[in-house]
Amino acid sequence: MYLTASMMCADISQLKEQTISLDNAGVDGFHIDVMDGEFVDNLSLGKEDVQAISENTKLPLDIHLMVNHPLIYMKYLSVYLPSIYFFHFESLDDPLECVSYAKKQHVRPGLVINPETSLEDVRALLPKFDLILIMTVHPGFSGQNFINSTIQKIREVKKITSQRTQIFVDGALSIEKIYELSNIGVYGFVLGSSCLFIKNKSFEERISKIRSWR
Repeated sequence: MYLTASMMCADISQLKEQTISLDNAGVDGFHIDVMDGEFVDNLSLGKEDVQAISENTKLPLDIHLMVNHPLIYMKYLSVYLPSIYFFHFESLDDPLECVSYAKKQHVRPGLVINPETSLEDVRALLPKFDLILIMTVHPGFSGQNFINSTIQKIREVKKITSQRTQIFVDGALSIEKIYELSNIGVYGFVLGSSCLFIKNKSFEERISKIRSWR
């Protein structure tokens, strides 16, 4: 089980302090949502935020590009040495060009599948990606409800990808939902406001509870 903290849910005014606290709490990495206000109707973490996170941890960064023309963003974010780039199928001008650039930078490419994305549209692309991120909410905003129909999509993706493909999920993940999805083969979990960034609950308490829950 790989637990990555969704930094769009962090307190941006205390980004350094929260990065250090999350690192000490035992997360496996940091999930950084970059939004352009065009591909999704929101703006999120920018270059300065990525820098602030990267300067205060040695844990892996996975950058989720909710943007048009993601290759442009990859080129200026590469200085922060991310471990993963997640791309949305609908945003890719040339999927193979993005995959090739990521691999030349020694970054693992991940394909994002939205709740409304047809698996038939992405089936031929799946073998090109090391990771698949399945959105269990509509991308762009925190605080949504989990979309239960995405569980069947996760099962279908597991059937048509290789054993080496790592499945991640992102959106409205309670501790109970994390373990339900873990039991059907999900590897990575993006932790946000449903289970990690909770008022009056320490990060250490939440991470410990997730890792020990049965």
